[in-house]
Amino acid sequence: MGVTHHLSPFILTFHTIALSPCHECGKPKRGKKGDDSHYSDNVQSRDRWRWTLHESGDFTVKELTKLVEEKILDVNNGGDTTIWNKWVPKKVNIFVWRALKGRLPVREELNKRGIDLDSLLCPSCGDTVESCSHYLVMCNFAMSVWQKIFSWWKIGNVNAFPIEEIFSSNGNANIPSRSSRLWQAVIWTSGYFIWKERNTRVFKGKASNRNKIIQDIKLKSFEWIVRRSGKKSELNWQHWIFDPLKCQI
Repeated sequence: MGVTHHLSPFILTFHTIALSPCHECGKPKRGKKGDDSHYSDNVQSRDRWRWTLHESGDFTVKELTKLVEEKILDVNNGGDTTIWNKWVPKKVNIFVWRALKGRLPVREELNKRGIDLDSLLCPSCGDTVESCSHYLVMCNFAMSVWQKIFSWWKIGNVNAFPIEEIFSSNGNANIPSRSSRLWQAVIWTSGYFIWKERNTRVFKGKASNRNKIIQDIKLKSFEWIVRRSGKKSELNWQHWIFDPLKCQI
């Protein structure tokens, strides 16, 4: 059903425990139009499905999301609050979450899972075992991209090396609050394109020009933010390219 392996037991628990039928004797009664909480599978009775994980008995996406964060993302058990940026696609948000959790299929992680590999070394530099932090931040290729991005925003040198500092702390950059969300979208887009380049090198044996990657980051981040923020008139392309700190949304 498209459910990832590590979520399967949790989803099955919902099927077997979270929903329980409540039978009420009497004549069948049709629910209100559009009401999906009542189902009649017996002409002699009315069945009502209750969401037992909430006192109201009603299922809501909000409550399910909260429960997933508590049970899977460990928000209340020493984990970090799930971060989400609506100005970039879901695939980028999921990529960042996986990177922060160490769940990207880098060679170090694949080796831990017993997968036989020809080499554990980074596919870009070939000098160090490929981990999430190495490929996305500390590899010479990745660092050259980050330096260009920081230079584009005119905020000094890169001063973030653990992957948490790049994605959770926005690269330890001193960004005005009015621009912090824009900067986060750029940081996440940059990480996504660095990872995309990694996969191109591994699976296609091709390497892209660094300047082409930088241009793609600038263009895609602008395109995504404009489309998802709904404030096209407030984001100027010329400012975005030459002085993005002037952009305000």
